[in-house]
Order: sequence, then structure tokens, then C-alpha cells
Amino acid sequence: RSLSERIGTEADIYVQKLRQLQTEYAMRMPTVADRIQERFVQPMTIDRMRALIGPAMRDAEANRESRSFDLLMQEAELLTQHPTGVGLDVPAWLDALEEEVEQLAKRRASSEIDPQSLMTISIVPLSVDELNEQLTKASRQGRRLPHMK
Repeated sequence: RSLSERIGTEADIYVQKLRQLQTEYAMRMPTVADRIQERFVQPMTIDRMRALIGPAMRDAEANRESRSFDLLMQEAELLTQHPTGVGLDVPAWLDALEEEVEQLAKRRASSEIDPQSLMTISIVPLSVDELNEQLTKASRQGRRLPHMK
């Protein structure tokens, strides 16, 4: 809110100029008009909503009350009260939220590792003599490294 108060007068100038141009040229230009009339604050609102998605998803998975989800719903309610565009496309803010959910879901899916399926082998440092002994033994068994002849 404080940002919209700080830039309010300058945004009002652009809104007034837009209205003059629309009247002068008898054109509505809905996409341009939407950007100007949202007073340059909506992109930050969308970013804030995207930031709330992760905490809201975690709360939902833990089956607990979510302040993040409540805030997300409030912002969505405000955005649906003032639709933008010509009405043919999904609103940009809804696309952005869907993208954020998909990114978080992919990130979670790729980071879920089943510890039972992991096999860990401890690192045992070898002395030079022990290394030579293992290489000799492997050579006698017919095993060769690519660089060995």
C-alpha cells in the first residue's frame, strides 16, 4: 500500500494521459489501459502471491491452518474484482500462480530421494603400496583400466 501511495500521483498522471488519448483517438487499447490503470503495482502483487504459494503448500501438506493461504485468497479476491485484458486469455496473475505451483511441485519431486534406495560406500584411503597391490591383483585377474596395456 505504501508504494501505491508514493507513486499514486505519478500514476494518476499516466491514467489521465491515457484517458485523453483514448478520447482523442477513439481507441480503448485494453491491454495498455490495464497496465496503466493498475498503477504499476500489480506485478509486485503477483510476486507477493507467488511467494505465498510455497508456505501455503507446506501448510496444506501438513494439514494445518495457513495464514499464507488466507493472504493468497485475499489477494486473489482483489484481483478478480478488477479483471484485466479482453477476457479471452487466462489472467497473467493466474498463469503466474500456476507456474509457481508447477515449479515447486517439480522441485519437490526431484529432491525426494528414498534413503533406502541409496547405497553408500565408505571411503577408505589407500597408501601407495596398497594401491599398487590392488592394481597388480586386478591385472592378474585379467581386469584392465582403459589406459593399461
